[in-house]
Amino acid sequence: MADKSTLWVWQNVYEPTQKNGKWVVYYRNTQTNKWAEESFDVHEDAFDFYYKKTKELTDYYNVFLRELGVKPK
Repeated sequence: MADKSTLWVWQNVYEPTQKNGKWVVYYRNTQTNKWAEESFDVHEDAFDFYYKKTKELTDYYNVFLRELGVKPK
């Protein structure tokens, strides 16, 4: 079973979808806690951004847990 960071990230970033002929990635901004979107013309660029954002959110979640003292360093 996946750890909780995977579930949290899955709830905060969505795989690229098409909208008006462009590829769009929806994600939750960690600073403002609001949904944002990035548009791309090329499918590969959208997935590169998606994987980068997934890694960034996973790192953010794990650092958050370490700062709370829930997860050891």
